[in-house]
Amino acid sequence: MPHPTAAAATPLDGWDLLLSATHRLETDIERLYLRRGAPEMRARFAVPLLHLAQIQRATIARLADAVGVTHSAMSQTVDAMGRFGWVATGRGRDGRIRVVELTDAGRAVLPALERVRRAVVQSLRELEGSLPGAPSTIGLGLASALRQRSLHERVVAQFDNSAAD
Repeated sequence: MPHPTAAAATPLDGWDLLLSATHRLETDIERLYLRRGAPEMRARFAVPLLHLAQIQRATIARLADAVGVTHSAMSQTVDAMGRFGWVATGRGRDGRIRVVELTDAGRAVLPALERVRRAVVQSLRELEGSLPGAPSTIGLGLASALRQRSLHERVVAQFDNSAAD
């Protein structure tokens, strides 16, 4: 299907293109990890690993909050990072809470992770300079708006409103 023209584009077309571009950015970042000798690294692992490097250990809930994902998503991410040996988990004091910390293998991937992250940040700044609006500003606004009311809640409200018609 061809890309929509500006005249024919709908808001959904723009969102589809945004999601596609985000996926391409993530894929490009993962290709960089591959070139840097960390083929198992995924973009979703970077922020939790770097955060753990700063704070040493955290509960899944605290890590999820810091990264901005759900507890379930972070639990799955921690499990995947654990399969690569980058993190270890243990039980908290009451036995119900999982605590996560970096392993030696996790600390060993940090230098490559940090090099890629620095280069990506610089490249994204350059990319922003060529765009009509800064995605970083839009991203902050979007994240704030979705924290106030999720897309799910907004769509459910549309369903509820249309049912009343």
